[in-house]
Amino acid sequence: MNTSYWLAQTAAKHYPKLQADQHVHIAIVGGGLCGLTTAYYLSSITNNVVVLEADTIGFGASGRNTGKLTALHGAKYVLLEKHHGGDVPSIYYQMQKEAIDAVEGIIEKHGIACGFERCSAITFTTEKENVAQLQDEYQCCLDHQIPVHYLEKSESFVKMEAGLEMKHQAKYDPYRYVLGLADVLTEKGIDVYEHSAVTSLNHKENGYELHVGDHCVFAQHVVLATQAPIFDHMGLFFAKTYPEVSHLAMINTMFESNAMYINIDDPLTSYRKIDDHALLCGGYAHPCAEMNPKDENQWLNDLKKRFTVSDIPYEWSSQDWISHDHLPFIGPISKKENHLYVAYGFGKWGNTFANIAGKLICSMILKEPMKHHELFACDRMSSLFTTKSIKINLETV
Repeated sequence: MNTSYWLAQTAAKHYPKLQADQHVHIAIVGGGLCGLTTAYYLSSITNNVVVLEADTIGFGASGRNTGKLTALHGAKYVLLEKHHGGDVPSIYYQMQKEAIDAVEGIIEKHGIACGFERCSAITFTTEKENVAQLQDEYQCCLDHQIPVHYLEKSESFVKMEAGLEMKHQAKYDPYRYVLGLADVLTEKGIDVYEHSAVTSLNHKENGYELHVGDHCVFAQHVVLATQAPIFDHMGLFFAKTYPEVSHLAMINTMFESNAMYINIDDPLTSYRKIDDHALLCGGYAHPCAEMNPKDENQWLNDLKKRFTVSDIPYEWSSQDWISHDHLPFIGPISKKENHLYVAYGFGKWGNTFANIAGKLICSMILKEPMKHHELFACDRMSSLFTTKSIKINLETV
């Protein structure tokens, strides 16, 4: 079974296939959270935008994730401090917080029914040897004025040796949000096309020519909002990131806590309540093509041991790309190709980074780049020279 709970709950809305050549100001390749959010922010200045989706909108990672909107990303802040230093942890937190608020604002403004709900997010460990790591993360948060609360050992809801809680985070149905965004775009006069895969992209004078089946789209600006850039243009993105597959399931069980949970242990696990009788579980991430059926059964067996499970009606998987220096790539693909934009490597936190990327790229197209945009520069090389990057790339070779 590989059916996402979110995709199964809501009927898809169908959009036409591209049937004619087009000349537009901006072409967005990818109809997921990032592509549609970018189109949404651009719609405030122009409707001369087209969205080209190879499959159906929201069918990929956007409709297969946990639906968490949070600035507490496991033990992320220590890693950011280690790899980037300075105020990067506090900048990262502020961007995530603003993204959650922005998503809430879009939902309220347009009446998108997607179950948006504020709640706490908790990072925890069940292993005594990992408590020190969690304490380091807590100290890093204190140093950068990131609001978290330290949780002592607890046996309630989720067994933990220690935890960190960040309040006023949120959860929602990401697929219904995607469909709502698409409705808003069509109301604004922006064309959304499905089953319209871009097969080639050529740099022309004053823009780009995209081939979609038998047709061409000419655009002055192109945004590659696909999960991985479909054209690399010597950006070396394949070497700066690595792909992981995570497993998810919706289980029928009683779970009283309304908070969202993620651990820092091995294997990583994630939980969030859907309703009084359903819990969305995720985790057991692994490199692509390195898990066998026995391991997959173990993930489900562990869920049954941890919770009183009456049924597992939905089980699926999702793939994410993770950068070695713990920041995504957002912006022009290179200094030479400065009208070709990439949003990539969200590291399993695409619900917030889709909003951040949409705002950043919109500001860059307007030649009014937001503060701290350079953190996400696509030509940075720091991601190539980490121990993990070197190890993985040597193994690939």
